[in-house]
Amino acid sequence: PYDGCVDVWAAACCLAELYTGKVLFPGATNNGMLKLFCELCGAFPKRVLRRAALCHEHFDANYRFVWRDVVDATTTPPKVVLRTLIYPSASTAAELARAPPQPSSHNSTPLPSAAGSSSTTSTGGVTVAPGVGYFVPRSMKSVLCPTAGSEPATEADRALLEKLRDLLVKCLCLDNTRRLTATAALAHPFCSAR
Repeated sequence: PYDGCVDVWAAACCLAELYTGKVLFPGATNNGMLKLFCELCGAFPKRVLRRAALCHEHFDANYRFVWRDVVDATTTPPKVVLRTLIYPSASTAAELARAPPQPSSHNSTPLPSAAGSSSTTSTGGVTVAPGVGYFVPRSMKSVLCPTAGSEPATEADRALLEKLRDLLVKCLCLDNTRRLTATAALAHPFCSAR
């Protein structure tokens, strides 16, 4: 059910967008938005998904996200490939992080193709089974400071940015029972800074 937690989420999105000048979650569909949420905020807790009315439309029976990857929008209807996305292990995440960045409509590295497959991709040489791919996790710091020179120049501004990052992470928790309340968000050190 909707409550004040959704307003805290919306306020956090607005704060991030005011700082960066970019839409935080630019998904074109509900499925695309959920993918972006998972990339930045991590996996949805299973207990949250069990209560979700439309869970079956976006998650498989094991509560793994199923991404509807539009591979050719020029056909009618558009050609869509269903990909079950999983979170990479620490070693796979490190390989994906070392892979050269590649263009994507969602600003993420292309999905490697999963374990058990005979195919290999250029993304760190990681392989996954056909129809399975990895989320490419993003950090809130990389959203706020996307390039090497985009971090604030002064120590005071870097400390303020760290407070903003911490506030956003706590307000964008996918588990609404663990997300900051509006009162707690207003009491956060970022809101009382300066």
